[in-house]
Amino acid sequence: NVYLDNINLGSMANVHESVENFISMYPNPIQSGTCLNIHGEGIKRVNLISPDGKSIKTEKKFQGSQFEIPENVTSGTYILQVETENQLLNRPLIIIR
Repeated sequence: NVYLDNINLGSMANVHESVENFISMYPNPIQSGTCLNIHGEGIKRVNLISPDGKSIKTEKKFQGSQFEIPENVTSGTYILQVETENQLLNRPLIIIR
């Protein structure tokens, strides 16, 4: 017989949720050619990914709190990929042209 005691399978989900809650971005939806405000601790890199999976714009050493959305981006739902010190977060971003 095998007996297991004090098992908690939910702890990793709680860590992920707590880090994700510290990253905020607004406005969403946003118009192309304007700046997206991004706030959070330990943000290293920000990447805008198109609906077809191509990288549109990357800031490898993100500093400050604003990420400019290029003017030539068409309307659609994009992914904003935010890399922190220990996690990679993907957030949907609606862009209106």
